[in-house]
Amino acid sequence: DEVAPMLPPGIVVAAHNAAELIAVSGREDELAAAAAALTEAGVRSRRLPGRCGFHSALMDPACERLRAVGARLPVAAPKLPMLSNVTGGWHDGAPAPGYWADHARPAVLFHANLTAALAEPRAVLVELGPGSSLAGLASQHADHGGRPTIVTLPGAASAKGDAISEPELLATALGRLWAAGVEVAWPRRGRRVRLPGVRFQRRHFWLAPAART
Repeated sequence: DEVAPMLPPGIVVAAHNAAELIAVSGREDELAAAAAALTEAGVRSRRLPGRCGFHSALMDPACERLRAVGARLPVAAPKLPMLSNVTGGWHDGAPAPGYWADHARPAVLFHANLTAALAEPRAVLVELGPGSSLAGLASQHADHGGRPTIVTLPGAASAKGDAISEPELLATALGRLWAAGVEVAWPRRGRRVRLPGVRFQRRHFWLAPAART
């Protein structure tokens, strides 16, 4: 709300990622003017890589096509509870046929989604995708309170090339989910393996108390 009035015409807020972190979108020349206006107002900004002005008026032609396609598709209420980037809250019933077109145009209300998710007392947060950008934002949320926040895929390798492997990170994520009380659907395939027997001599090796002097 504080940044929007500073933006020049054509530049819109594209995402609310955190309490004090937003993304803006628009045309190339307009973005340069927006950066200058924000700097003059004492607001720090940096350029993000991207090839299109997502969630801005540049998406309107694509949204019209999405709306036409969506009108021909059957819609139903989600089988699992699902948060909406459009409203910031939980889905209530089946989405409107034009929902996915609306999903591509207004600002992404990710911070509001986190607030709603963290209101659940047993929430476990899992990032499905490469890297940990969203997990990092979740950890900084005021309501996070040390909730389990798990990444499942590595991001770009570091300059030293010491990024963790995908199988190792995925196995670690499954273990952390299980430790957090999540029921993991482990694969049922496998075979029993006979282990060598262990002979117990049943001899005790108690530590003798130290002699008093």
